[in-house]
Amino acid sequence: MKSFLVLVSGCILLFIFGIVGLYLYIRLTPPQPSWAPARLLGLYKPEIIGFQPFWLIGSGKDSYADDITTLAYFSLALQKDGTMRYEDNPGELEPGFAMLSSDLYAATLSAHRKKGTRLSLLVQNMNEDDILALIDTPQAHASKLVEEVAPIMQKHGFTDLNLDIESFNKASESARLQYVQFVKTVKEELTRLHLGTLTVELTPKSPVELHLIDLARIGEIADYLVLMAYDYHYAYSPVAGPVAPIGGVPTQAEYDVETALKETLRYVPASKVILGVPLYGYEWETLRGTPGSAVIPGSWQVATAGRVEDMLKRCPDCQQGFDSVAQEPYVVYPGETPGHFQQIFYENEEALRAKITLAEKYQLAGVALWALGYEGEGMLAPMTMYKNTVQYRGFGIKPAIRYTEIQPASLTLLPPTHALVGSIATMSGVVKKMGRRDEEYQVLEKTGPLVQGESVVAGADGTMTIEFPTQILLNADAWSELSFVDLLPPHVLILQKGGTVTYRLIHKDMPWSIRVLGTLVVLEAGELEVSVEGSQATVTLIEGKAIIGSIDAENVTSTYDLQEGQTARINDDAKTVSIH
Repeated sequence: MKSFLVLVSGCILLFIFGIVGLYLYIRLTPPQPSWAPARLLGLYKPEIIGFQPFWLIGSGKDSYADDITTLAYFSLALQKDGTMRYEDNPGELEPGFAMLSSDLYAATLSAHRKKGTRLSLLVQNMNEDDILALIDTPQAHASKLVEEVAPIMQKHGFTDLNLDIESFNKASESARLQYVQFVKTVKEELTRLHLGTLTVELTPKSPVELHLIDLARIGEIADYLVLMAYDYHYAYSPVAGPVAPIGGVPTQAEYDVETALKETLRYVPASKVILGVPLYGYEWETLRGTPGSAVIPGSWQVATAGRVEDMLKRCPDCQQGFDSVAQEPYVVYPGETPGHFQQIFYENEEALRAKITLAEKYQLAGVALWALGYEGEGMLAPMTMYKNTVQYRGFGIKPAIRYTEIQPASLTLLPPTHALVGSIATMSGVVKKMGRRDEEYQVLEKTGPLVQGESVVAGADGTMTIEFPTQILLNADAWSELSFVDLLPPHVLILQKGGTVTYRLIHKDMPWSIRVLGTLVVLEAGELEVSVEGSQATVTLIEGKAIIGSIDAENVTSTYDLQEGQTARINDDAKTVSIH
């Protein structure tokens, strides 16, 4: 009996020491995405990628080893045939390759390598024509890519290849399959040559738009996927706003970080998803001092966290605030032009903590920082704590949780909280959503009951009349992305800041046609009446103040005041505006 108790006690102690050893192993070593024992017990250490652009090397800290687990070099220029571009002109090295070959970067690599930081090499291409040519023969070009980077990775000690191929155009199914084959071949070649892991970059709209990346298939191939969850407001946004708002849908924004993340997790396990986090924001010149005001086109500049932090030390006129929904700070101060203002939405330590909390909430693999050198003093303190934690997903083989949302049988084309106050009639159960970027819908059947919405009269012949006696459309934070209003026939966006709007829509085509947004109306105060019939719209200012203008994909091209009693007629080309 005594020997039995000794045996049991020994087994218990062995088990305890094993668990403690496993915990310490995970805590003190870089993350290993395929390490089975840790996954089995549901334990993992967060992956923290720090992107270091070649133009910022030497401007930040000498070493970020205490803040990150992986240092990612940005970047080498990937060409359409799978090769790297080493020269911009004869005798002139491509800047990314030049810095990679420099003594300065060699010292950076050495400092991080000594601390056990993993090293990642990022290759990038953002040219739509190049990308199509690259995937036209996916296997050959993928093999060529790995052939080119293999000696570079081996020379410098890179153990991860990061693919940053950013296409924003709608992609055909064949192109998506070609890209899958391209990524698959890259992964196979990396494995064959024992070069390391593969990370793939995702734009924030990748989960909801028919872009090049097939999330489900790419998620099965890559070791990690980085969701670049920033630039929700960007350089050419018509209004100032948060760059990486955690919340806001549906009352303040069409899309936000948490929504993008949840959509991603419908296709990819959380153990492979890394949340991209900005260390920067944007500054715009605005006509009003209210946060989220309309910007003067072309007035933007990047606002790094470090620059804003330094500016606030010597800016007595700066008014600071924090958007509790977006969980992002902002600054407003008087501009150089009398009556104008400067608005900055940016990231600070508090915003960074909120994004770490979000990553922990969804049990993500980790976070990625864009970009090292942009941070303010002490801003990365939360990363040190996050890096030195061990996360727990739960006992079992499943490496992560997949989040799935049930789609409704009938689809409301314009959610009331994003766009019109009220409901829009649609065909119950017969509308198939094809992609968010162009808001393309395919009517599968022309039969079936029409849904009668609030204040909606819908006829069986397809004629649809919508009356909205209450205020409509958007607040200032919600319209950095135009795609969700593209279905408004023909082309009118109302940005309301006060007063009331009466909106009457008559449209007789089924299915509804898609038109590019081309006219912006800003109602400052008063009452506005909008009527859209067929291919022409009229906007009448009953009283108050309004501004009307034509816009293209990025900019307001012309603006002028609409006086009380005046009517603007907007033609089908969405560019011709006449005042009467």
